[in-house]
Amino acid sequence: MKKINDTYSSLSGKPVKIAIGAEIKTENEKVRNIIGKLKKGDSGVLSIEFRPFGKDARKLVNDTFQGAEEIREGGYVISVSDSKIDVYTTDRASEIYAAYALVRHYSDGIPSGVLYNNPLVPFRAVKTYVPGRGGIVFFKELLDMCAYYGFNTVVMEVGGAMEYESHPEINQGWEEYSAIFREYNSKAADAQRCMPWNKDSIHWENGEGSYITKKELRDIVLYARELGIEIIPEIPSLSHSDYLLTRHPELAENVADPIPDSYCPSNPDVYDLLFDVIDEVIEVFEPKTVHIAHDEWYSACMCDKCRGKDPTDLFASDVNKIYGYITARGIKVMMWGDMIVRFPDQNGYVRGSGISIAKIPTARTVTVKGRTYNVFKEIWYSPAERLAALGGNTVFHAPNTERAIDMIPKDITMMNWLHHYNEDSDLKYIDKDIPTVYGNFYPRSFKNWFHCIERGVRGACISNWSMLDRNHMQRMGILFGIGYMSLMMWNRDFDENAVNENTFAVAHDLFEYSTSRDFGNYSAEIIHGSSEKIPHEIFWDGRTIDYSNDRMGAYKIDYLDGTEELLDIYYGCNIGVIHSAGYDPKLDPNGTDTHILEATYTCDYFIESGLVYYKLKISRNKKIVNITPQIEPKYMSSVKILKITI
Repeated sequence: MKKINDTYSSLSGKPVKIAIGAEIKTENEKVRNIIGKLKKGDSGVLSIEFRPFGKDARKLVNDTFQGAEEIREGGYVISVSDSKIDVYTTDRASEIYAAYALVRHYSDGIPSGVLYNNPLVPFRAVKTYVPGRGGIVFFKELLDMCAYYGFNTVVMEVGGAMEYESHPEINQGWEEYSAIFREYNSKAADAQRCMPWNKDSIHWENGEGSYITKKELRDIVLYARELGIEIIPEIPSLSHSDYLLTRHPELAENVADPIPDSYCPSNPDVYDLLFDVIDEVIEVFEPKTVHIAHDEWYSACMCDKCRGKDPTDLFASDVNKIYGYITARGIKVMMWGDMIVRFPDQNGYVRGSGISIAKIPTARTVTVKGRTYNVFKEIWYSPAERLAALGGNTVFHAPNTERAIDMIPKDITMMNWLHHYNEDSDLKYIDKDIPTVYGNFYPRSFKNWFHCIERGVRGACISNWSMLDRNHMQRMGILFGIGYMSLMMWNRDFDENAVNENTFAVAHDLFEYSTSRDFGNYSAEIIHGSSEKIPHEIFWDGRTIDYSNDRMGAYKIDYLDGTEELLDIYYGCNIGVIHSAGYDPKLDPNGTDTHILEATYTCDYFIESGLVYYKLKISRNKKIVNITPQIEPKYMSSVKILKITI
């Protein structure tokens, strides 16, 4: 049976078990550990041999799958017969992918035949923050999941969340700065909208507002490397540089800003500090590529050193200085591409460089560093008639630096996050032979995927801008997106118009993956849902889950040994909103209604009378004798329980 991320498969013959004591012939210890966890039989194949892809493997592919394309880095072939399993791989990552493919296809054995999986694009990534110390275990689990679904890259925003031995003041400042915005749930969102200039956004979630040691981070990098995953460190520079400025406000571009986020590119002292940071990041990550950010640069030409200068020249000069410093070490450079393009979206509003935003004061206030400010309502505009209608309200104009596209090196990989505003935005880079990938990728709503590959896009990166834990990543649709992206990145039969079919297939695959990690000897199953969609804002810009409001009750679990346990029911975590099985994705063009996706991973979809409910598995090492719902009174009419099976 073909799985969601299989490219070509003839695995349809008699299932073959792996015999107890079967030899796994590979030098890759990680591969042996992955396959070693499979349930073995008294009889079956005695040899699983990993070898480099060569002429024999090419002939096998040609004979089995006519017209199959040439293998690429990350591709692999698995041949299953009654007597042995042969695995042909291209690199370390493909060895890991192949091992997980055996796991994915193994139930009561693996069907005989040939599996040829070949990635459609070379760049398959997830963007994250640095985990907090308490989140390191989960982060390694996330890396395992990325490898399972055929991802080869993590872009990790480092910022102030890594220990800096040369500048400990950065870490101290980052902790104090982050604490300001944890006072209440949306304070970061309020603070970035309380000034007449623009900023977006305050990333206090990075490191959970603190930092981890270089040794801890190095351990994560090595763990990823064992899985064939490259971690590209992102060092926010020029913009989003608040972590550098908390203790060095003298380097800020906008001296009037109590929480500045952009440094002055005309001040040479900036580069003494920044290059020290780059040195330490490179020491820890030993990267092939460094991401230098440079997105959303709004504070330009505001200080005495820069006033009157051309912002395009300043932007290009800053990129070129950093590029030269990094590439001198044989390391490639990547950056966000929004500041070097400019185009209208489908509504006529300017996107990219040179945006204009109207700011209308509201009655809401926020206190930052002892001073209280009004929070602005922000309106993006472009059509002239909208500006006229705003009257005397403040309008902020960002600098237009699009000409810098011709002033910086053409081998910088551009991460295009504006694709969801304009389908042809990637041509701004591709037409100039600039390597291009998508960032902030919304896989479920993306259109013309194969066409974009054909014209030169090299891959995509789904971005997590929320807390780095399972519940936030699940509710933001990131875990779902990893599965959906895997379908797009590997499966040549992917049909972007079959959104509902894809959604159910991905949800089922994610559920199989998540529950396979439970090793209890006893299990139970609950099918339930919520008729109420609990309102919440998307979990970014400092907003986090409100567990006190989202707790819908609990299930009391009674065990045979007389003990009991409460399993809390949290909206979006292990129960979701009931919705029509024929949900129309046109109602959700950007994939932003996370309510219909957020319970996936922990739960599978279950359809009853045309409605989608959620299947939850409980796995324990003690025998369960009874499960009793204890629903919160305010949600008594909302929680619908179809079935509890013990």
